[in-house]
Amino acid sequence: MPRQQSPEQVFADSPNVWFEEYATRARVSPDGRWAIYSRRILDLQRGREAKERVWPGLTEQRGAAFGSRGELVLLGTRGSNTGWFTQAGGSPTLLPLPPDATPQWSPDGGEVAFSRAGATDSVFAGPLGSARAYPVAGVVTGFAWLPDGGSLVVIALEPRGASTLSRLDLASGHATVVARDLDAPTLFSPVAVAPDGRRAYVALAGSGAPSPEARHEPHANRQLGIYEVDLGTGNRHAVVPAP
Repeated sequence: MPRQQSPEQVFADSPNVWFEEYATRARVSPDGRWAIYSRRILDLQRGREAKERVWPGLTEQRGAAFGSRGELVLLGTRGSNTGWFTQAGGSPTLLPLPPDATPQWSPDGGEVAFSRAGATDSVFAGPLGSARAYPVAGVVTGFAWLPDGGSLVVIALEPRGASTLSRLDLASGHATVVARDLDAPTLFSPVAVAPDGRRAYVALAGSGAPSPEARHEPHANRQLGIYEVDLGTGNRHAVVPAP
């Protein structure tokens, strides 16, 4: 069994941020070199913000994602158009994606999946411009492609406050529950999948079900750790404990 490496800090906000950044998402590029955090592009090798990576041409930039080839795709405004843009051909080109989408391209770059702020009970997947809606039980807070490109893992918030991690087969539309009663963030809960497709990684406040009493305690310890979830059994354990 390979030796597990200790966590290493690659970037820190200065000064520290507070509750305003609660809904911030982070995404790592396919090659592991870059990350998107709070609308910024980070160089993970050098541990710094890479402002030079944000290409010009938009009057307003409100978000970023990694495209079908790992290139930078920006959410912003150009003229009268607001939405997701690529820099194909040397100038910003509007993509056929809803402005409220949070896109992730499939491993082979042939399809795109996204959730929408205006349709929180569904996840969308398919060719760019003709993605299909897949209903989800609960509010979609995170998702990721599996390496085979034919399935997604989706985390959704249930009305009772717990989250469920499911495996969604795109051909059939059938969702299989992997793990229930996850104590995950309630707004955005990013998911990552191991290269072999057997494990997922999610941020949780604990290994058990969320405690209603603790959630209503003003000074409760709700720091998040990173947990590994076995996609075959649903078993989970912390790989990066909460600070």
